[in-house]
Amino acid sequence: MRLAPRSDSSSTSRSVPPGKPRRQIAATARLHYLRQRRRRQKRLVRLFLKRTLLVVLVVVPIATLVFPSFRWLLTREFDGAVRLMSREVNHVVDLVRFDRKGRSRSNAFIDTASQDLSPELRALLDTIAFAEGTHDALGYQTIFTFDEFSNFSDHPRQVRCAKYYGQHLCSDAAGRYQMLSSTYDSVVETTELTDFSPQSQDLAAVELIRRRGGLEKIEAGDFDGAMKAIQREWASLPGSGHGQPEVTFEELRAVYEQRLEHYRRDEVSGESET
Repeated sequence: MRLAPRSDSSSTSRSVPPGKPRRQIAATARLHYLRQRRRRQKRLVRLFLKRTLLVVLVVVPIATLVFPSFRWLLTREFDGAVRLMSREVNHVVDLVRFDRKGRSRSNAFIDTASQDLSPELRALLDTIAFAEGTHDALGYQTIFTFDEFSNFSDHPRQVRCAKYYGQHLCSDAAGRYQMLSSTYDSVVETTELTDFSPQSQDLAAVELIRRRGGLEKIEAGDFDGAMKAIQREWASLPGSGHGQPEVTFEELRAVYEQRLEHYRRDEVSGESET
């Protein structure tokens, strides 16, 4: 789970507790900016809702009385929009609702949303998610403190605070790979990602792996080399050196081998079907 970002590496996805006064000032300024941005967003949402309510309560009833055909058109378009939204939500992520207090590394895995990646790369993504505690069905919609979000149009950018090992920490880390908004923004600048959908989260994590030099290693089957390359990108990986609880290398290797076998088996069965 990501915590507060390091002041000397604002573009990484890890987060660490503030240390020196300068870091505290930087973290406070960042938090102040995010809160101001959220207030502005709330004001815009309230204004939009007021105007929408005015249209729904006044304009639409008058239009349906004056133009009977408008009533039929409105009903048809509304039903179509509801069906489309329902289909898109079901396509984005298969949600299995359960109490967030039951979130643990013993929960069942779900496959990566991006299915066109190599088995080795998909297994590595699952391994990272396992280390972050977000490998289950709610991983793609998880934010710091294991709260959840539902809008995948952009990084949720929701700051959450919690006591962590006796320290009060704040972070806006989100998604299956617990990226800070600043990290995701840096990825968007160099890629064609337009949202924070599960597929985009996978591809953003792949880009971070590539930047750290781990992509070629994992594609060649060098799990040890890939893990060493990316260990400082995710604070929960062994050897990250950020003072957070780290999953052991042996446990992660076992997870990787299990998920790699799973994806290879699926690949073989898919080829046999075709």
